[in-house]
Amino acid sequence: MKKRFGEYQRLARGVFGCSSLWRGEDHLLYVRGSGFLIPFSEEYLRFRYRDIQALIIVGTSGRLWTSILYGIGVLLFGGLCGLVLGTREPGETWPLVMILLFPFPVALSLLFLFVRPLVLGQRCVVEVQTSLKKERFRMLTRIPIARRVLDSLEDQINKAQEELEVNPSERIGTGLEQAPTGELRLSVPVLAFPAFATSLALGVIMLLQLHVESVVLAWMTQLLGILLAPLVLFVTASSVRRLTTDGIRFVLWGIVASLLVIGGGGFIFLVTAAVDDPSVTVSPFSFIEAFTMINSDADLGFYLFFLITAIAITVMGVSGLFQIMLLRNSNKK
Repeated sequence: MKKRFGEYQRLARGVFGCSSLWRGEDHLLYVRGSGFLIPFSEEYLRFRYRDIQALIIVGTSGRLWTSILYGIGVLLFGGLCGLVLGTREPGETWPLVMILLFPFPVALSLLFLFVRPLVLGQRCVVEVQTSLKKERFRMLTRIPIARRVLDSLEDQINKAQEELEVNPSERIGTGLEQAPTGELRLSVPVLAFPAFATSLALGVIMLLQLHVESVVLAWMTQLLGILLAPLVLFVTASSVRRLTTDGIRFVLWGIVASLLVIGGGGFIFLVTAAVDDPSVTVSPFSFIEAFTMINSDADLGFYLFFLITAIAITVMGVSGLFQIMLLRNSNKK
C-alpha cells in the first residue's frame, strides 16, 4: 500500500493493509476494508476536522493473559525440544529432523508472539465521534500507536475549529503535546543507528566464526548477541511510539525474529553437542569451545543454519543503516 495518495498521507494501516487511516488537508479519510490477506471490498469514510467532536482512546485488558498463554506454550514446546534432544543417542540425526519439523518452529512462533505485545504496548479501542455518528478505527489497536497518531492530528483539528464559536477548553484534545501542522516529519528511532550497526557487526563476526576457529570470535559473538537483544527491543518499541518509516520497522522486527531463531538454534546445538560430547558441560564456559569448533565438528545442517542466519542478520543490519540514510536525506529536502 502506498504511503501517499494525492493530497493524503497515510497515518496507520491494519494487518495486511485491509484498513487504513489517511490525513488530508481538511479531513480524515478512513478506508474500512474487509477480506483475508488482501482486501475484498473497501468503504471510504471522511471526517472533516471541524466536525470531529472527540477522539477517544480506551485501553482494554487481555495482554497479561495472552502473554501468560504464549509463555506456557513456549515452555511446553521448548521443553519438548529439550526432552527429545536429551534422550537422543550420540550420532542419531532423526531427533534433530523431527524437532526442526514440529516443536522448534512452534516454540519460536510462540516466543515471537510473547515478545510482540510487550513491545507494542497495551491494546486499545479508538473511536471518532461526530454529531452524526461514532466510528471505530480498526487499525489503531495499541495505545502507543494510537497516541502517536492522535497527537499528530490534535493541532490541525483545533486550527480547523477556530472559526467555530466554542470555548477553547472544549476543543478536541488528546491530552498530549501538540504536533505541527502541514507535513508529517518522520524521524529515526532512538538508538536505531547503534542497533543496526551492532546487527551488522554480529552478522560479520558470525560469518568469520563459521570459517575461523577462534575463541575470541566466539566470545564476541555471544557478547554482541547479548547486547543486541535488549537494544533492538528498545528501538523497536521506540519505532512504534514515534513517526518513522515502515522500512525501519520491518527491519527491526526482522532482527528480533532472527535473534529468536539464532537463540533457539544455539540452544539445540548446545544440547546436541552435550549429548555427543559430555565434556561440553564440564565448565560454565565450555559452550564457547563448542561454538568455536562449529565449522569443523558440527553437522552440515548446523553449519548451513548458522550461515543463513548470519547472512540474514548482516543484510538486515546493512538495510537498516541504508533506511536511516534515506530518511535523513529526505528530511533535509
